[in-house]
Amino acid sequence: MALEPVTVRYRDVTGAVRRVRVQARVPSGATSPAPVVVWSHGGTEGRRAPVRLAQEWSDALVGAGYAVVVIAHPSRGPAEERALCAALGPATCATYPSLGWDRAHDVSAVLDRLEAEAAPGGSLAGQIDPSLVVHVGHSAGGAAALLLVGARREIAGEVRDLSDPRVVAAVSSSGPGVGPHLDQGFDDTSFATVDRPHLLLTGVGDTTEGTSGADRRRVADAVPASHAHLAWFTDDTAAHGTFDLDTSACRRRGGTPEVCDRHTTVITSVVAAFLDAHVRDDPAARAWLASDAASRLGRGTVELTVP
Repeated sequence: MALEPVTVRYRDVTGAVRRVRVQARVPSGATSPAPVVVWSHGGTEGRRAPVRLAQEWSDALVGAGYAVVVIAHPSRGPAEERALCAALGPATCATYPSLGWDRAHDVSAVLDRLEAEAAPGGSLAGQIDPSLVVHVGHSAGGAAALLLVGARREIAGEVRDLSDPRVVAAVSSSGPGVGPHLDQGFDDTSFATVDRPHLLLTGVGDTTEGTSGADRRRVADAVPASHAHLAWFTDDTAAHGTFDLDTSACRRRGGTPEVCDRHTTVITSVVAAFLDAHVRDDPAARAWLASDAASRLGRGTVELTVP
């Protein structure tokens, strides 16, 4: 069941009021408050409306018994970018200063609102459990997911801690890459401070603007082993958009409808098992993750590594 979109407002570091549109989608007929997945999109251009975002993700996760809160992260105009750079200190910011800064802060502001709406008398009272929140993000949203569970990122010349203790686990679906040829504010040391379970989904075909799947895989190697989960797709038809559950990205690589649907089935199955294991503490989900079930589901094209 999708609720009407609402606007979350908060005062950002520049002193201006930032407005973020969100939409909650909750399971129907639930007998107890549902755990919450807060979802962040990729892309640098920003969004204004959450209604058409993450439909496939929402269908899968609501079907698994999770409430899904979709955020449309708005981008900043040139004047807002300059104000942010001035507020953060240096006259010139690092690459994507607002992208790296705003996504995590938007999520924290949304969590403030969710806590209020889940309280007695709120619009989500009895429907969601704000103590069980996972953040899931695609691409740039995946970078925010890492930040929220403890990763550090250099923004405007300073290494920043943007973590939020209310996020109990995170999923980066085609998240950031690491390598000497990349300038994204991350290096191999950025992820040593991740202190909660994290799942990275990527593969050999997950390439964008000079970032390869191998660059992304290095993140899983840098996260502490006790928290690192990796689903690695060896079929190169699993493209960057595939990890946003977009089957057309796979078809453009020459994948058949059967193969492309299989990729998205594996992605949603691994994510659901990860959530059930670390949010619901479900022994069956932990056993599924530790088995060869993902590999069998992917017909041998998926390697799942768990602690």
